[in-house]
Amino acid sequence: SLINRTYCYPNPIMDGKGTIRVETVNAKKVRVLIYDLAGHFVNSFKTDLNQSGNQIAEWVWNTDKIESGVYFLHIDVSGDLDTETRIIKIAVIH
Repeated sequence: SLINRTYCYPNPIMDGKGTIRVETVNAKKVRVLIYDLAGHFVNSFKTDLNQSGNQIAEWVWNTDKIESGVYFLHIDVSGDLDTETRIIKIAVIH
């Protein structure tokens, strides 16, 4: 498994900023796509990882201009030979 854990804190996001965290093992690339409940694209984050072993990719998502609601994070983690996907839900409350 390439993904150890993935989550957003705080969840729900109430103060305008949430931290998206993806903990990986031997991953090369991490990509996060954010969609609203209707399936419309909202935002994305990505990074290349240069080391082997356990790594952490983390981004701060500014939700000040995002409407209150439920959002889905589609997380793709790629290694040398494999790709793993996770979907998590985040609530934004203003």
